[in-house]
Amino acid sequence: MTRRIPSQVRGPRPTVTKETRYRQAMKQRGFRLLSIWVPDTRSAKLRAELRRQSRLVARAESVRDRALLDAALADLEGWTA
Repeated sequence: MTRRIPSQVRGPRPTVTKETRYRQAMKQRGFRLLSIWVPDTRSAKLRAELRRQSRLVARAESVRDRALLDAALADLEGWTA
C-alpha cells in the first residue's frame, strides 16, 4: 500500500516557487499585477461588431462627424503598439 505525502510536507512545487520569485521581483521593480478581460480578437461576434463600426465610420457624412474622428485619431501621443 502506497501512502501519499501531503503537499505541505513535500514543499511547494518548483513552478510555484519560480512564479512567486518572479512576482516579487516585478513588485520590487515598481510593477503590480493586474488581471483584465480583453475582447477575444478570434471571436466571429467581435469581428462582426468591428466591421459594423468600421462601416459606420466610413459612411460618416457630416463634417462634424469626420472632424470628431480625425481629432480622436490625432490624439495618440504616448500610446504604443
